[in-house]
Amino acid sequence: MAEVLVLLVAFFLGPIGDHEPGFMFYEPSFSDKESCNQYIIENKSWLHIYLSGRWGTLPDVYESKLICMTGDELKDFQKHFDHKSSKQISI
Repeated sequence: MAEVLVLLVAFFLGPIGDHEPGFMFYEPSFSDKESCNQYIIENKSWLHIYLSGRWGTLPDVYESKLICMTGDELKDFQKHFDHKSSKQISI
């Protein structure tokens, strides 16, 4: 059985809506979605604070949409996203 790499991907929700912009965590990576989702549950507050800093929204902290994706799912998502908009997700 081939090893699957699961990455944590975040999208800024803030006051402007869904899927603008995106950020992919290369570390940590996960071997399955269950462990990735558990990581989100255990670190949700820290992740939102960290990402708000990345988005430049501090001192306001906005929730980000946190998704666990395999490499193939990410590629499919990017293809779909690229066709819907001229904007690129910044990963």
